[in-house]
Amino acid sequence: MISIITLFPATVTSVVGTLASNEDFVLTSAKLAILETTISNYNESSFKFITPTSVLTWIRSQVAHRSANTAVSWAKTFARFDSGTYNNQWSIVDYKKFSPHKPLPSTGLLHVLEQLPYFSSIFSRSGSWKFVQKFGDWFTYEGNPRALIFARDQSTVADMKTLRKLMRSNDYQHDPLSRCNCTPPYSGENAISCRSDLNPPNGTYPFPALGFRDHGATDMKATNVSLMATQLFEGISGPTYDPLPIFDWNTTPLKENVSHIGQPLQFRFPPVVHRWPSRPNSATVAVIKFFQRAKLQLAEFVVVFEATNVSLMATQLFEGISGPTYDPLPIFDWNTTPLKENVSHIGQPLQFRFPPVVHRWPSRPNSLHY
Repeated sequence: MISIITLFPATVTSVVGTLASNEDFVLTSAKLAILETTISNYNESSFKFITPTSVLTWIRSQVAHRSANTAVSWAKTFARFDSGTYNNQWSIVDYKKFSPHKPLPSTGLLHVLEQLPYFSSIFSRSGSWKFVQKFGDWFTYEGNPRALIFARDQSTVADMKTLRKLMRSNDYQHDPLSRCNCTPPYSGENAISCRSDLNPPNGTYPFPALGFRDHGATDMKATNVSLMATQLFEGISGPTYDPLPIFDWNTTPLKENVSHIGQPLQFRFPPVVHRWPSRPNSATVAVIKFFQRAKLQLAEFVVVFEATNVSLMATQLFEGISGPTYDPLPIFDWNTTPLKENVSHIGQPLQFRFPPVVHRWPSRPNSLHY
């Protein structure tokens, strides 16, 4: 039996040729705003628990984006078949629960899915605690400079302009929360919109993350309730530059070792809101029509039968029959059905007359299982 689910279109930040958003910034037509930040797992001994019988993050997130109608259902869908790799802190905001100038609901507006690092047991097992003992609060959940800056400055946000200012903020040479036991005594990493490229290559730092490297905030993306109504967002491309120097490939020491073919020499761009066309183009229409047809056809067909019992279940087996039922009905035949004119069936058998089958898994996994 095939179940029919509603698919929600999504706005994602990505690049041409990829199916997922590598940045994981997603706005869906179910009025969910989804983002994450990646957290490192320093406990290499835990890698032995990673198994190929799982689903990678980019697939699980895509399924959750397209099928979830609430923040909680997104988290539950994403959590299934966890791969144990690419661990993140996910934040899901349900804009259906938000009304401007009205009290916030007690539940349902924001759901946070923590893979790392919030829960103390997970924090310890990830190996983060040894870095806290060695280097201090920079590696803690509450005492990291970025967390402290957000806690201090979040109350300044009242509109898109002030949100933009916070998300692009970096005054590392003067902000006391950007200071470190370094030479010089601060780091461009310790800011909301970090710029490690501004740290001197000859500086001294207790660990590499605080020093000079090709790492930083490469853009800013934000939405609000009015933009979210049509899945729009404001974006600024490039590292922050006010009051800091504009990122310039002509002058940065990174130019010697970091490829930047095809990039602009300077990243000085204003905020942009990309407006989607009011009418979908021909390619979009074709995709919509395809799914509409597929949904109609699938809703009217039982194309496979699967069943198990207690003896089969002991080894995770089941009996299956492929194709529409045919006893006492006519066998489904692409030669004779009127569907052949409008429904693609390349590679399918002409007739669906198959007996019941129980697939027996090999007693020892073959090379493909590894």
